[in-house]
Amino acid sequence: IGETLTRIFSNAEGRVIVATFASNIHRMQQIINASLKYGRKVAFSGRSMENISQVAIELGYLHMPEGQLISVDEISSYPNEQITIITTGSQGEPMSALARIAFATIEKLKLNQRICILFPHRQFREMEN
Repeated sequence: IGETLTRIFSNAEGRVIVATFASNIHRMQQIINASLKYGRKVAFSGRSMENISQVAIELGYLHMPEGQLISVDEISSYPNEQITIITTGSQGEPMSALARIAFATIEKLKLNQRICILFPHRQFREMEN
């Protein structure tokens, strides 16, 4: 999935939003790596994503250079082409951060015309029905 993320990021125009499980630290690192390669700042959205990523950084499980991590409040200070948002909601949960972004209930993360939303995980068999 890391190579696919890198390929998608290389062609992405505008803001990139990636929905994944907050507990998947490895996937977060892959997203951070692709963001870094293409000069994007990273913001975490969603309470569990914000909390778990912070703990992972503090414990040394998640790595990014100084200045790459920004808060949701800082997103408007950068062009959309320089932003990646890692968020929860990859399973369509109605109260997830991704759902709230989609329904414009998070003022700071309103969608615009140039956006790429990714769901980089394999489908679980029990979710197919």
